[in-house]
Amino acid sequence: MNKFIVIAGFQGVWFISVLSAASGIFWLGPFSVICWVLIYARMSGNMKRELLLCLAAGFIGLCIDSLLVWSGAFIPKGISSALHMSPAWMIGLWLNFGTSLNSLFHWLKERYILAALFGLFGGPAAYYSGVSLGAAVISQPYYESLFMIGIAWGISMPLLIWLSERIH
Repeated sequence: MNKFIVIAGFQGVWFISVLSAASGIFWLGPFSVICWVLIYARMSGNMKRELLLCLAAGFIGLCIDSLLVWSGAFIPKGISSALHMSPAWMIGLWLNFGTSLNSLFHWLKERYILAALFGLFGGPAAYYSGVSLGAAVISQPYYESLFMIGIAWGISMPLLIWLSERIH
């Protein structure tokens, strides 16, 4: 699959999701994610594998981000006060991330320590970017919250790579 298309789709959906959440248009991110995931899965040549991987990434994201919300590490816009769980647009970002595992991050397969390091630093960088665009707030003490996000992604990234190796 053409990497330029994957990068453009992945980044485009990320920006749509984050900027629309920052503007209070919470449905636009999940809608764009669903469209992109279906297009990506169809283009991948193995629709079932890619859809399963995206769903697995979404489930992991729901768990991880909800734990981060419950811990007070960050507060995304659009959070349900009743459930106090990660909002749909954030889960959509994880589904979107699932499209990158076999296409953009294939070089991390069987490199779990490298994947953990990538998650440890890349996860907080992505959240910081979303915060900078107004889609969430990272709680104080700031560096402790970023560290918690890094730990969560340092665990999640190797798990996602492992799943990408096993889902066929």
